[in-house]
Amino acid sequence: MKDVFKCICNAQIASDGGKGIDILRFYAPTVWQKGYKAKDREILRAISLINKGNGYSVKYSVSRDYYSTRLDRRCYIVYFTYKVNGERKQISFHTFMDLSDYTASSTHIVRWDKGNSRQNVIELLNERR
Repeated sequence: MKDVFKCICNAQIASDGGKGIDILRFYAPTVWQKGYKAKDREILRAISLINKGNGYSVKYSVSRDYYSTRLDRRCYIVYFTYKVNGERKQISFHTFMDLSDYTASSTHIVRWDKGNSRQNVIELLNERR
């Protein structure tokens, strides 16, 4: 699996681990156990690979979402967009990690496709084994 796709898949696995959802656990049990912290690390790795030109055909966008008064932090949404057999796919994540530096350097403007990120990750994992 190409590095950027591995990072995105690991981010979803870690996100599920943070929520206690074990559907993807067996793909990367260590990442799953680390949860949200691993998710944020993998998101940053994927963005870094894309910015270095190693993102293959993956693009990303970072948007400010809401401000959590409970956590006194802003939430961001990171969208990763790619094509499989000509079909546009998207995997997105909410994060409280400060991504304000990345909002201007996003590689494209995105519309949320209302698809299922987890299902898209499952397809990537199965396709790239």
